[in-house]
Amino acid sequence: MKRFFGFLSILLLSALPLLLSAQARGPELTFDVSNDTYDFGSVTDGEVVVYDYTFKNTGDQPLVIYKAEVACNCTSADWPKKPLMPGQTGSIKVTYKSEGNAGKVNKQIYIKSNAKLPPRHKNAYELNLTGQVKAKK
Repeated sequence: MKRFFGFLSILLLSALPLLLSAQARGPELTFDVSNDTYDFGSVTDGEVVVYDYTFKNTGDQPLVIYKAEVACNCTSADWPKKPLMPGQTGSIKVTYKSEGNAGKVNKQIYIKSNAKLPPRHKNAYELNLTGQVKAKK
């Protein structure tokens, strides 16, 4: 009986690191925006749109955002450069300059981080900025 409990103790102690690592989820990036899209509505050509995409690290390890990429010079993004601990919130400030861009707008911001990506995102977490720019009269 002592041998059995000794063997069981050794088995449990050797499996403990595996059990603990299996429970760790890692950092998780969770945005407040429904479908990760912000519709700024309608603006006049030349106006500047600024929006903060707020998010939370809902995981159990520090979240690091490496970069926020934009596809054109009319859009810029500023993100937290320091790691966010589990439970902390942050924001990515996106600025869109509408000058010379009359018509429908659909801009993407690609967030690269150490968080696991949801299945619908391939290489980066994708945020969207949409709206309409009216020509000046």
